[in-house]
Amino acid sequence: FAELLARLRQMPEGPLRVLLLALMEDPATAAKYKLAPAAMSYHHAYLGGLLEHVLSLIRLADKLCDHYTELRRDLIVAGLVLHDIGKIEELSYKAGIRYTTRGQLLGHITIGVEMVSEKIRSIPDFPAELRDQLLHIILSHHGELQFGSPKEPLFPEALVVHYLDNLDSKLQSMR
Repeated sequence: FAELLARLRQMPEGPLRVLLLALMEDPATAAKYKLAPAAMSYHHAYLGGLLEHVLSLIRLADKLCDHYTELRRDLIVAGLVLHDIGKIEELSYKAGIRYTTRGQLLGHITIGVEMVSEKIRSIPDFPAELRDQLLHIILSHHGELQFGSPKEPLFPEALVVHYLDNLDSKLQSMR
């Protein structure tokens, strides 16, 4: 978690950095984010799995953004940190990993959009277009409608988040 916070503090000043630090420095969110698994059984399905997955994704994204310099690194990093944030409420992991009632009813994508939207509302002058891009990344990170995405990725950074998430989760499940 210290590595994640250090990486977020290296981001350029701006609304995405403010948002990410507001969420990750919130004691209640931080406590859950540190322990949450990334899934029930498929990948990173153990305590701390979400954090491990996100750090892996950020490392991959940094390499990819070094190659594809036209990509918005800050938006990709924000999308990677937030794409599965709803899992901290979707899953219960006190005695085994199972879905919470809220998780069964809404799912992590909807919960994540709610959590991020609520935090954005508390940040003065957060750009509406940037909010929509970030929420789109969360909504589209599963990539296809048939895999539970309410939207398919419609701009390069959303596509990157989807493919990196897909790659890292599949490689981890093969391990």
